[in-house]
Amino acid sequence: MISTVIDVAHTLAGAYLADRQFPSARLAISHGLLAAPYAELLYRDLMVIVATEARPDRDDELTALFGTFNEVCDEYGVPPMPQTVRIMQ
Repeated sequence: MISTVIDVAHTLAGAYLADRQFPSARLAISHGLLAAPYAELLYRDLMVIVATEARPDRDDELTALFGTFNEVCDEYGVPPMPQTVRIMQ
């Protein structure tokens, strides 16, 4: 069931991002992360959304997001996947 929630959140966020509907993309991801707070795919999606959206606080938000993601990795004892590291760079 959790993998389905992650897949739906990812798919919805991608569709919203393609239409530049950033608030809806963020909402899809936030709901997915409620069900699966360790879902690296959703963190990657959120990183892309934040980086794509032109907001004045984007850099601060990305820094906070990277910190949160690193804490999740530490908590679950898993290293970030190479795809995520590339996005973070």
